[in-house]
Amino acid sequence: MVLVAGIGSAWLDRSLIVFASLFPPRQLFNSHNTVEDEDGVRAFNRNRGVALTHRPRRESNGGHISGFYPRRRNVYEFRGTYKVLNVEFEGKEEEKAGAAATKRVVLVRHGQSTWNEEGRIQGSSDFSLLTQKGEMEAQNARQMLLKDTFDVCFHSPLARSKRTAKIIWDTRKLEMIPEHDLREIDLYSFQGLLKHEGKERFGEAYRQWQKDAANFTIDGHYPVRELWARAKNCWTKILSHNGRSILVVAHNAVNQALVATAIGLGPEYFRRLLQSNCGITVLDFTPSSSFNCPPYICLNRLNQIPNSPVTTGHSGGRKTKDRVVLVCHGTTASIAEVR
Repeated sequence: MVLVAGIGSAWLDRSLIVFASLFPPRQLFNSHNTVEDEDGVRAFNRNRGVALTHRPRRESNGGHISGFYPRRRNVYEFRGTYKVLNVEFEGKEEEKAGAAATKRVVLVRHGQSTWNEEGRIQGSSDFSLLTQKGEMEAQNARQMLLKDTFDVCFHSPLARSKRTAKIIWDTRKLEMIPEHDLREIDLYSFQGLLKHEGKERFGEAYRQWQKDAANFTIDGHYPVRELWARAKNCWTKILSHNGRSILVVAHNAVNQALVATAIGLGPEYFRRLLQSNCGITVLDFTPSSSFNCPPYICLNRLNQIPNSPVTTGHSGGRKTKDRVVLVCHGTTASIAEVR
């Protein structure tokens, strides 16, 4: 484990070392899309979670340069309404202009389920329930979000996520919306199998699922590609809601897809943004003060759990070999002016 403290934002902008364990450098950057300007990408620590703020810069020809969008045009714009993933959505009438129009979306994965415990492949099946440990994890998430104010809760209709959402939502009287597109990835014939059974019955297909998930096929479907398309549809529905603070309770794979599609990463990044049981991820969509500029898309926290990020051993239920923890200095006058 490596702890890097007190580093400046300009250094972070240029190195983006926070992605070292997530993305192979040659896949993320090339000589044509590396961000060099100080307003481009910011990484900083907040509430024991890493934050990444993305604001693409414009080229003279009207295009965009972005480390998060290799060789593709950015699709985030702000022109009085947000335009996310090429779909417009609006906030409350009085909130459309200025920083007040910021929307925050908090993603939470469900607590441990009975099939998590057994090592079964769940997919979008709905036969598992929260274990006692899962109930406790949901209570921990509720405590972590106790002081947060939400306008609405979107949740997967599957029992394990629905129960987690109810525990977190607790005594709040505001709207809870079941959303079918927030169900877990559809894994078809894999669903219900123990992992060793998947290996035995499907052989090469199971190996492709483990090694090349974006191109994995089963029963005539590409599950990960379908999931990415579904995540984009979810953003349309979530960001069309008038609420400024939105809770979303779903699953590991679909939450990964939501984060990835928000920051412009394709299905080849599946399993790069793993979500622990009841891990909390926060995205902020903040319009620019300039009328014709894209908003900041800020990955404010990623997979935040009650345990300290500097503990060794496990993360997201999986053994970890190396870990880099970045701690940026506090807000400076220059950063405040940029915001």
